[in-house]
Amino acid sequence: MNYNSSNLTGFSKYEQNIQIQFLQFK
Repeated sequence: MNYNSSNLTGFSKYEQNIQIQFLQFK
């Protein structure tokens, strides 16, 4: 993963992934 090229987008996708997994876990 290249954080220098797109740090914000990468972090957004990471956050969305966490939220999706958290909702599925509930």
